[in-house]
Amino acid sequence: MYFFDSESNVDKLRKVLKSWLGTPYAANCNVKGEGVDCGRFIGCVLVECGAITKIPFPFLRRDMIDKTNDILVNKLKRVGSLVEGIKNGDVILFQLTSFYHLGIVCDSNLYHVHRGSSVNHSSLGTSPWIKRRKGIYRIWEIQQEGN
Repeated sequence: MYFFDSESNVDKLRKVLKSWLGTPYAANCNVKGEGVDCGRFIGCVLVECGAITKIPFPFLRRDMIDKTNDILVNKLKRVGSLVEGIKNGDVILFQLTSFYHLGIVCDSNLYHVHRGSSVNHSSLGTSPWIKRRKGIYRIWEIQQEGN
């Protein structure tokens, strides 16, 4: 079973996502209302919902930027499964030019943050991001320390 198969967990997700709307992008930050990057946004949302116990994405030094894509994929594989189809709570991995980007789905909307924006949402059906989708990860029911 997956964490967001439960309607009560989806309700938590709705509330948590709403509380993050408008938080501006800031690299390597995770402070609601002050600044967050795409990976930390996803991590904070999953922690606040109770899906995981700690943010799985490490702070990255500039000399680690070339390893970012591998780190994101490996961390996603430790907290969820690669799936087909999109459901509430799924984390979507997007391929940009040379970097990956993350968003989370709720009620057919994509919630994410990127450079030059704040946490926002748009319909999956009209989002220009969806054509850059590289993978969809569904978060498992129980996550323990060490994830």
